Amino acid sequence: MMNGEGLIIRELELNDIKENLLDNYSRYQEINKAWCIENNKKIIKDMNMIEDWNYDAIQKVIKELKDNIMNHGKVFAAYIENKLIGFASLSGVLYGENNQYLKLSKIQVSNDCRGKGIGKKLFDCCIDEAKRHGAKKIYISGNPAVETQGFYKSIGCVDATWIDRRQVELEPYDCQLEYVL
Repeated sequence: MMNGEGLIIRELELNDIKENLLDNYSRYQEINKAWCIENNKKIIKDMNMIEDWNYDAIQKVIKELKDNIMNHGKVFAAYIENKLIGFASLSGVLYGENNQYLKLSKIQVSNDCRGKGIGKKLFDCCIDEAKRHGAKKIYISGNPAVETQGFYKSIGCVDATWIDRRQVELEPYDCQLEYVL
């Protein structure tokens, strides 16, 4: 798919995911405020944290993307001038309450490209794929940063009605969300 300003979004195949896939990608995110659960209420708290990926984290993400494709999932990538600027990874196995969910395991837009609608375009690819796969909902464990949660809310995500306890154990500070198809 080609969009304005030279944006190309395409599905990646296993052989597209190489060790250097994320070499020029910037995960960097300053988090000053984040959503937290306190006394069973969602509140915004001040935070002073930086999210970024070192070499080991990048290699872990690359392995996760490969594993996802090998397990019938999909990976969509956004490029401008052959530079990877974003990607989304959707699982290929229905799970959860009544096997109605596919999991959005990753959605990332490079730091210098955020706020331009690229994440929404990647998410739309995941929506189309989830519908083709017969899912009723997309499950998301999302970074609690106010900006990140604002993105999810803007595209129609809501608090999850079913909670993936394994995901909460892996990422206890994430917000658990869903998108109803």
